[in-house]
Amino acid sequence: MCKDEILEEIYRIREEHAKAFNYDLQAICDDLRQKQAASNRQIISQPLKQPSRRNNKYSKLQLGEVQIIVRAQQCCAPTCVPHLPEKRCKFAKITNEFAEITNEFAEITNEFAEITNEFAEITIAFAEITNEFAEITIAFAEITIAFAEIANANAEIANANAEIANANAEIANANART
Repeated sequence: MCKDEILEEIYRIREEHAKAFNYDLQAICDDLRQKQAASNRQIISQPLKQPSRRNNKYSKLQLGEVQIIVRAQQCCAPTCVPHLPEKRCKFAKITNEFAEITNEFAEITNEFAEITNEFAEITIAFAEITNEFAEITIAFAEITIAFAEIANANAEIANANAEIANANAEIANANART
C-alpha cells in the first residue's frame, strides 16, 4: 500500500494534539472548540441526519478475515410502502439475494481453505516420508558398497591362497625330484 504524505501528516498532528492533552477526549474537544471560536470564521452547522430504521436490513458477510456489511431496503411487492418505487424494491431483493450468495461463497471459500490446509499437511508428511526413504536408500547403497569391498577382499584372499597353493605344489614337486 502506498503512503499518502498528507494523511501521514494529519495522523502525526492528530497524535501530537491528543498526546498534549494526555488523550483526554473532553480536554481535546474543549481545546478544539476554543480554537474554533477564536478563528473568527463563519461556522455553518447542519443538523445530523438520523438513519431511517424502517425497512432496513443489515447483512453481515464474512469473507475469511474481511467482514462486509450490506445495507438493503427490505421490501416486497405486497407490503411495499406506496411512495417507494417498484425498482427500489427489486433492487433491495437483488441486494439481499447477492448477500446470501456472497455468504454461500464465503462458506465455500472457507471450506476450500480448510481443504488446502489439509493438503499442505499431507504434502509435508509426504515430503518427510520421501526424505526418510532417501536416507534408507543411501544407507542401503553404503551397505552394498561395503559388501562389494568384502567380496573384493575375499577375492584377494582367494588369489593369495591360490598363490600359496601353487608355491606349495612347486615345493612338493621340487622335493619329489630330489
